[in-house]
This record gives sequence, structure tokens and C-alpha cells, in this order.
Amino acid sequence: MDTINKWLTGGNSAGVGQRHDIRVDATDSAGDTICVVIEVKGCWNDSTTTALTKQLFGQYLEPAGHTHGVYLVACFQPEQVAGDKRSKVARHTTTGLLEDLAAQAQQLPSPFNVAVVVHDIALPR
Repeated sequence: MDTINKWLTGGNSAGVGQRHDIRVDATDSAGDTICVVIEVKGCWNDSTTTALTKQLFGQYLEPAGHTHGVYLVACFQPEQVAGDKRSKVARHTTTGLLEDLAAQAQQLPSPFNVAVVVHDIALPR
């Protein structure tokens, strides 16, 4: 499992004490390495609306010299979440969250590029 984790995180080059969720390294046809850092949040997370700029960009991309990222937010329906997370889930709609986060991504300086994905993972009713 450690080998898989190291492979997925690329040895964790996010910085001392920092750990991004997923790092993908690929080689293009010219032999250049392309790195994409992926940060995953649940819509109940208190930092869902701020982590794109503060965490993904500010801690993982910019300091490491990476320019491409994906900010992936997983959303449930409020009735499918227990306890105190229910009200946190209810404060967001997938459309509103996508619009807000896409606007944040557009404000990042060049050459940084973050794709935003808000994925509805609600359980079937």
C-alpha cells in the first residue's frame, strides 16, 4: 500500500508537512513531464469554498512550481448525510458551488490552470 500511495502522490512533493490528495505525472509525445495535482473535498468540508485558492493553489501548485490542478468536490443530498454534516451539505447547491469555484479558478494568475469538477454522488432514492 505504501508503494501505491507513493506512486499516486509522486513521493509527496507538495512541501514539508503538506500532502495533496492525488498527483498524476504523465509524459507527452515530446518527452516532457506534465504534472496535475488533484485536491478532493466533500461538500460538507468547512474549507470547500476556500481550499481551491488557499490549499490547491497556495500550498500545492505555486510553491512546487506546478501549473495544473483539478479541484474535485463530491456532493451528497442533505438527507443522505448524518449529524452536523447535514446542515453543511445543505448550504451548497452543485450549480452554485460550481459557479463560485469556477470564478475562483479564473482569477488565478497565469500560467496556473485549475479545472473545477463538482460531482453529484447522491445515493439512488
